[in-house]
Amino acid sequence: MKKWKKWKNEIASDSSLSSLTFSNGLLTPVFSSGNKVYSLGLGNTDTSITVTAQSTSNAAVIRIGSSNTLVSSGVGFSYTVAVGSNVLNLIVTAQDAVTVSTYSITITRPACNCYLFICLFNMFI
Repeated sequence: MKKWKKWKNEIASDSSLSSLTFSNGLLTPVFSSGNKVYSLGLGNTDTSITVTAQSTSNAAVIRIGSSNTLVSSGVGFSYTVAVGSNVLNLIVTAQDAVTVSTYSITITRPACNCYLFICLFNMFI
């Protein structure tokens, strides 16, 4: 008599990101999947940026918190940045639909390129 092995269909519970990158700006602290809170500093002329979030599990789903828009893992999407402080929440839901991680990025775009203004002002003094 042949014995058949019973296969268990496991559902992934990993809701982490393996990478998070931005087309412009300086992310602090440096990305680590265990850290969920970041700051990104931009210049005044950066009206939009490209954000690329890669989930650790291929079965996880990534959404933009404010609009609940689904984004593809590893594919960049455009994010419009207003002058001042902008909060981008990326919500990663594991395949089990129970395990959820939220990555919060505070993006700051100054009202002017003040450093450039100071440099130009000092040239004429």
